Amino acid sequence: MPKEVPTTTSAEKSARGRQLCRVGGVDDDESVTSLLYPGKAIPKAAACHFMEEDEQPVDFEGQRLVSAINPYQVRTFRVRFEW
Repeated sequence: MPKEVPTTTSAEKSARGRQLCRVGGVDDDESVTSLLYPGKAIPKAAACHFMEEDEQPVDFEGQRLVSAINPYQVRTFRVRFEW
């Protein structure tokens, strides 16, 4: 069973209304990463590669984004907020 790697981040205002977050797998097992943005609902989110291209949809609900992550993999997520 995959273990959860929780991550809490802030939803600070950026010039383009978005935030990037990179998460890395921690060991030889598949994990589930869970990003929490306290106090700010997520209207749109996607996974992308390190050059911020090739967006793929990810699951999110309310203030939390959840995604599988492979061993030693680094995932980049783009979260867009409405200010």
